[in-house]
Amino acid sequence: MTTIQQSEAKLRSELNERMRLPMVSTVTYPIPKTDQLQVEDLVNPGSNPIQIRQPYYGLNSWIRVMPDPGTQLLVQRRGDSYVRTVSAYLSDDSSNSLAEGRTGALLYRELRAGEIEIMSSGRSYLLVGDDGDIELRGGSNRLELLQSEMEIHSIAPTHKRCTHLYKSGSIGYEERFGVVKRPDQTNPIVFQKFARLDTTEFAVEYSRWLNDKDGKLLASTQEGHVFDTQGKEKKHSSTNKPLRYERVFSHKSSGEITIQIDNEANILLNNNTQAKETKITLGSLNALTLTCDSTKWNVSKTGLLNFNTSLVVKSAKIQLNAPNVGCGAAPIIPAVLGTPLAGTLTALVSGLQAFAQVYGADPIIVQLSPQTVVAANVLSGVLAAAASSISNILSTQVKFTG
Repeated sequence: MTTIQQSEAKLRSELNERMRLPMVSTVTYPIPKTDQLQVEDLVNPGSNPIQIRQPYYGLNSWIRVMPDPGTQLLVQRRGDSYVRTVSAYLSDDSSNSLAEGRTGALLYRELRAGEIEIMSSGRSYLLVGDDGDIELRGGSNRLELLQSEMEIHSIAPTHKRCTHLYKSGSIGYEERFGVVKRPDQTNPIVFQKFARLDTTEFAVEYSRWLNDKDGKLLASTQEGHVFDTQGKEKKHSSTNKPLRYERVFSHKSSGEITIQIDNEANILLNNNTQAKETKITLGSLNALTLTCDSTKWNVSKTGLLNFNTSLVVKSAKIQLNAPNVGCGAAPIIPAVLGTPLAGTLTALVSGLQAFAQVYGADPIIVQLSPQTVVAANVLSGVLAAAASSISNILSTQVKFTG
């Protein structure tokens, strides 16, 4: 072999070896359908799709990533074939990213030994710390599992927990805390709308809905700004003012018990079911004090107030409005009406007094029985005194309807 031939062979060998060395390439765009990347480099210009190198890829488990455009790679030909493959992802710019992370311009942390950090192009973020803490972020939403503080810390405009029976686009089988959102009426499965107050501020709530397996509401509790499933603010059933609290317990067949409190602290308890009893037991040593401006009781049938020791009722005015009123253990004796009785007594006493006066002044009686005249005059005086005191038997505080 001549020297020239040897030199050419050596050059071809060097070129061949160089072709197998890693070269820097840049991702132009990913090809998700085939898990490939379109890359460009100086040696292979033009269209050069290559297979993505995943962090790990097994038969039944994997850790996958789709590199974004601009990512720099080390690409080389495999020793057992001429297929180009990704050997590594370059991180030559990590020092600049660390500097931006220290200023808060980029979520790029200085990692300690053994820590793992994952970030997507959409700012989905995971940090697994060496102290047992885990931080998850989805944009501005954040969840921290803090072994160092022995607590779970989460931040989001709306927190939502659902059971396995929850259906997208509906309200039920769930708990919500934070900004009020309700399914969009035109496309409830895909979109939700934030609820606003009349002041244009976002409404906030802490609410939960518990349903049976058929979807019927068992119980619901809403606190804060109370909105219905359509996204409309609910009002107090009596005052028509915006609610701050509503609790509902459904009857097994029809009706419900509702407790409402509006934004002016007006309270309503409504039971429109066919329930037979509402019983409150406070205990034998418990003292109940009720203070209010006024009270009203409407009972459709009967009532019983039982005080074992005593009952004292104090009021500027008490009125019993009933067609039949009884007092005592066995009230069967009719009560006396003061005004008619006073009128009857006045007429009777006046008549007797007139008779006694005439009788005591009769000349014949005076001659025949002086003692009778004296008695008649005494009786006349007694009747005069009785007539003057009849008006005093009428009470000015206790009155009856005739």
